[in-house]
Amino acid sequence: MSQSKHPLDRLQHQIHRASNSQTNAPHTNGLIDLAHALVGPSPTAQLDCQTYQETLPDYIEAELNGQPVRRMFPALTRHLDTCPICGSMHVDLLEIARASETSPAPEIVQDLDLTFLPSPSLTDQARQVVIALTQGILSQLNASLLSDLPDAANTLFKRIDGLTELHRFQMAPDFAQSFGAGLPPALQAIAATYTATERIIHTLTADQLEAELSGHGVPRTVEKLAHASARSAGMGGKKARQWAEQYATMAQAHAADLMALARLAAGHSRSD
Repeated sequence: MSQSKHPLDRLQHQIHRASNSQTNAPHTNGLIDLAHALVGPSPTAQLDCQTYQETLPDYIEAELNGQPVRRMFPALTRHLDTCPICGSMHVDLLEIARASETSPAPEIVQDLDLTFLPSPSLTDQARQVVIALTQGILSQLNASLLSDLPDAANTLFKRIDGLTELHRFQMAPDFAQSFGAGLPPALQAIAATYTATERIIHTLTADQLEAELSGHGVPRTVEKLAHASARSAGMGGKKARQWAEQYATMAQAHAADLMALARLAAGHSRSD
């Protein structure tokens, strides 16, 4: 007599045969869900939540495009059906993605004179740029950290706000290391972004930065500075390289913001 299989394994075997048949029975997906609800996830083919979460952006993109995600990502679909943490994260990220697609473009008010308003400070502008860059990087490398980013940003800029105006954007290149070893991943990411941005706007002039970011190739100087910043934040070699590549890509997408920041930093240095 052959060794008895786990009940879900037997059900999954039957569902696999049904889903691969020519008839493609419409109740197949429902049976998969029912199997999980009755006996829980299979004990023989489980990946950790982090591995599943790294696939969520591709899953959501396919979902928004109307593609058959249950066929394309069967293991992830079954995991989302049974894991409350990943299932909740999927719902939240899907709502954010749908909102960004359906939100109407803001109406542009012409000829509105706002010159009476004070100009945003260097720190305020840098905060916006650094957060935007970090969001773009994490969306490509580890979207699960996006929910931790607001707290990480508050921690980072609280440290910066405690410095004198003279030294806020003239700190040592190893600024990220001032937080100590073992940074939480989201704080490590935004600390690396801040350090890279600080290095770039004080190493390159606005004109040099424009030439660097407006070309069709990879902005090598930006990527090199970003890589050094990732390493100073405690990232390993492979992770630092991937992070630096994404920073260079995001820097090109936010070129105008970075150039404006470089000009503001140059003026700030002259006034000091």
